[in-house]
Order: sequence, then structure tokens, then C-alpha cells
Amino acid sequence: MDPWSTYVRTNSWTHAAQARIHDGKAEEIHLDAYGETRDATSASGTLFTLTPEGRLTAKQP
Repeated sequence: MDPWSTYVRTNSWTHAAQARIHDGKAEEIHLDAYGETRDATSASGTLFTLTPEGRLTAKQP
């Protein structure tokens, strides 16, 4: 299992969320969702999705 850690911050005033995702010590992903859903793929092939409401999901192929 990969050593993922995450931090998600939401802002209800502007309908936005930010996520910081770490894979061990080497890899970091930043996601910002301002009014719409955002996707980002890490080097290990995991697809992360962040909604403006602060819901973060991960999907591996």
C-alpha cells in the first residue's frame, strides 16, 4: 500500500477547495477546485478528483 497523506481545505464563502496530496516524501500534488471539479494524475497512476465542496476521491486503474 502506498504511503499517501492528504490535507483538504474548504472555503464555503467562495465555493472552493484546495487539496495537498503527498506520496511518501518524494511526490506532491496540488489540486484547486473553484466552482468546478478538478482532476490530477500522480506519477504512480492514481487519479485524484476534488470537488469544490471538499470531497477528495482516489481511483487506481
